[in-house]
Amino acid sequence: MNKNVEKKLEQILPELSFRFAVTMPEIPHCYVVHTPQNDKAFRALFELIKEHGVWGTYYSKKYLYLYYKEYKYWLVSKNFSDNEIINRALVEDDK
Repeated sequence: MNKNVEKKLEQILPELSFRFAVTMPEIPHCYVVHTPQNDKAFRALFELIKEHGVWGTYYSKKYLYLYYKEYKYWLVSKNFSDNEIINRALVEDDK
């Protein structure tokens, strides 16, 4: 990942409040919901994932993942209107 993307992530991520997905404890991850208050940061993260993410498979589904530090962030769809959440999980939880 290039330094420009890292710098953008360092600015964006503190503006987003990720919360643990308590309804899915067997798949530990967090998510952030798109709101009018976080619109700018949410859209910016969405675009970074879309532009710099890599495709990966979770069971039989394909997702676009962006790896940064100890986390991976992913989209449900490449269409913004289909994404009211962005997920993140610790990379080590994949093991």
